[in-house]
Amino acid sequence: MGSNSLNTINRYTSLASAIHMLTKKQITLLDPDTWDDRNDVHFIQKYRSRNQNKQVFALCFSRSDQTYHHWRVFAPGPDGVCIAFYEAKLREVFSLNSNVEIGNVKYRSIGDARAMKPLSDENLKFLKHKRYEPEEETRIVYTGKTNGQYPTYPFPISAIERITLSPWLTKPLVDPMKSLIAKIDKCQRLKIYRSTLIDYRDWQSLADG
Repeated sequence: MGSNSLNTINRYTSLASAIHMLTKKQITLLDPDTWDDRNDVHFIQKYRSRNQNKQVFALCFSRSDQTYHHWRVFAPGPDGVCIAFYEAKLREVFSLNSNVEIGNVKYRSIGDARAMKPLSDENLKFLKHKRYEPEEETRIVYTGKTNGQYPTYPFPISAIERITLSPWLTKPLVDPMKSLIAKIDKCQRLKIYRSTLIDYRDWQSLADG
């Protein structure tokens, strides 16, 4: 699937994390050691070992339009949320921080990756196997000393293009969830939708003759 046409990048997360982000107006980078993909974890650990006394934190986004894969893997269940950020505005949040890099992940076959050895720091941070290419990942990576704190950055609500609620969220809960988010300071005008990915009536109507 190709990249979306709104110049946005998507953060898939839980409803609790989304509410925390919106309430605090902050983006917090997380510990990659908790990632499900152990290949990614191994690469980041190797990068960290090259930069002694440094800590590495990251956050992952997708440049792709929403897919079943994205929802099921990154925001599963009824409390999943997709926050679409305007990419240019999100980059502004980190533009003055020399400890932070934002990069589009590159996807290579094992053969092509072997030809790149020894892998550079850049590749350790932003390289994945070609099988993951449909994710179209953009990654924010912090490298530095944080004194035990997760690096956190304020952002304007205007950086958000829309919020999409889980396709598995039962319909009677959609309006209450929209109202809950709208009550958060400065979030009254946010566009909030429930994904129709798994219950798309226009698509279903094609079978009706």
